[in-house]
Amino acid sequence: MNEAEEDARIHPDDLANLRAIFSKDLRSDGTGNFAFDFRTTAVASPSLRWISAWGKVLRDANGNRERAVGVMLDITESKQLALAVEESHQAIRALAARLLTAQEDERRRVAQDLHDDICQQLAALAMDITAMRTKPGPGSDMPKRLKALQVHIARVAEETRKIAYQMHPSILDDLGLVPSLKDLCRDYSARYGETSFSFAEALQGATISSHLGTCIYRTAQQGLQNVVEHARAKHVTVTLAAEAGVARLSVVDDGVGYTPPLPNGRHLGLISLQERANLEGGTVTVTVNPDGGTCLCLEVPLVPAPPERAVLPEAAA
Repeated sequence: MNEAEEDARIHPDDLANLRAIFSKDLRSDGTGNFAFDFRTTAVASPSLRWISAWGKVLRDANGNRERAVGVMLDITESKQLALAVEESHQAIRALAARLLTAQEDERRRVAQDLHDDICQQLAALAMDITAMRTKPGPGSDMPKRLKALQVHIARVAEETRKIAYQMHPSILDDLGLVPSLKDLCRDYSARYGETSFSFAEALQGATISSHLGTCIYRTAQQGLQNVVEHARAKHVTVTLAAEAGVARLSVVDDGVGYTPPLPNGRHLGLISLQERANLEGGTVTVTVNPDGGTCLCLEVPLVPAPPERAVLPEAAA
């Protein structure tokens, strides 16, 4: 292989550096030592490989370059690993920034809901109670006015319950995961009458821990929200099963599916689900049926999580 053929195998972005190493103007650190990494195609394969080279330029008695001795090592796998780690770090930094933004947005939304709804209704209730105290009116009107006050208080309590439920559904703590998922499907069926939501369970006696239950519930919640926002589905089935030490949650719809390509690490909802799954040692996958419909699948081991785990802010679906 001649010099031109050798140069053709070296990545053009690295070729200039390689030439500079052996140029007459380069003495490296003054001792003639050199070390550099470069990309090249292998002789037996056109795939790009990373090579690390280091050695020393030997000179004759007059100081002229005579030859170079050294070692070359294929470091492709370590470079790919380093690149994957860096990409992972970047994704985590982006996720952390977006989660903080989402958390602030959620706090802002809750504050607005409290101010615009709950606070206004409480102020109206205070005015009604003041009127009953200062202007009691005929005694025969009192039961009617108290009944209206009772209905108003119940409405405020229900609105407060909805806000609290969005932050953390108490049914998870009170009744457990399966009743919570059933209630979630009933709630979505009531809110979105044009779509039917059903739940099936096949845990086979497996026990779901509290923190794992939260991960599964939030995944189902986000999955259903994705369906109503994007899928235009008629039927949605949520299934929770356990087999061979693994819990599997699936949210399957018969809608239009995602428009390819799928959100690739930039969709906050999917990123947060992936991070939740990672914290539990699990995975999240999204599969699009060519004939329509999407399946969101979470698989997590039933073993206890490590004692020290990162905590994600509770953002609304």
